[in-house]
Amino acid sequence: MEKHCRRSEDRQSLWGQYRQWRLLCRQMKKILLFLLLFLGLDKIGVAEKFQFKNFNNLFPSTKVYDIFKDSKGYMWFATYDGLIRYNAYEFKSFQNIPGDSTSLPINNIRALHEDASGKIWIGTWGAGTVRFNPDQETFEQVDLPAGLENHLYVNDIVEDQNNRIWIGSLNGLLIIEDTSIIAYNQGNGPDLKIRSLLVDQKNTIWVGTEGNGIYSIKDNSIQKFDLPARDEIITDIIQMKSGLITVATWDNGLYLVNPHNKDLKKIQFPSYLTGLNINGIAEGSTNELWIGTWNNGLLVYNLVMSQLQHYVNNAQDNHSITNNKVWCIFH
Repeated sequence: MEKHCRRSEDRQSLWGQYRQWRLLCRQMKKILLFLLLFLGLDKIGVAEKFQFKNFNNLFPSTKVYDIFKDSKGYMWFATYDGLIRYNAYEFKSFQNIPGDSTSLPINNIRALHEDASGKIWIGTWGAGTVRFNPDQETFEQVDLPAGLENHLYVNDIVEDQNNRIWIGSLNGLLIIEDTSIIAYNQGNGPDLKIRSLLVDQKNTIWVGTEGNGIYSIKDNSIQKFDLPARDEIITDIIQMKSGLITVATWDNGLYLVNPHNKDLKKIQFPSYLTGLNINGIAEGSTNELWIGTWNNGLLVYNLVMSQLQHYVNNAQDNHSITNNKVWCIFH
């Protein structure tokens, strides 16, 4: 009986040790999971693999030209066939309603910007610039003064630190300040076809053109940068956290511009990406560029490590990117 009791006590002791060991294992798993989530998989040397979700059935058009997040947290999408708002629960579509002057005047939307007062500025392709009143959910077309009525094809809209709205169109550059609307005159050369705009950290306006290089405007001075290919189309311009200006082009890849000394450097990609047509760029993690291309899918490039990840459509993978034409990127 005594031996049996001792064996029973031994078994209970072993069982208790086993339970403590299992509990420790579970705790260690939780700690490891926390570390993975907190540090990020890339911090421990595990390669990242993104999964892509398709929202095509919720959009009136598969062409999305611009994306931004407003001060209320809503996501906005400029599409070929109207404006989309997402409030984390549902998508709402805004389109032209014939006979309704408070609706969109045209459905082809190219650019979006929210100003300091909360109004949303909309650049259309064919009907100029439109303002959206988010409280009343109405649209108002901006009336242009005589001589500026041809600024109908708007590619980009930004706001400087003085609350002036800059509008880039195929017929040049407009500045709206309060009720005043003027055309910016670069002083010489032909009228500029504006494709992209940026206001940097020091309130310098960067202007990307179609065939006339890049301009920087500070106060009343303007400086021009000629790219190696003189007929280059500047499709997008961003400023990275490091302060560098990144310039995306159609047919000639990416350039980095140092805003201090104006040095220009081209990013070298693998030879199979020569002549890269880029639609849009965004910075992900620090020094990490997300690059949307015309027919080469999505590229993620680390400037420090010179490492490139390439994501293209895979018909056998439902979680791959759905199309190799990436129009724009928001991060």
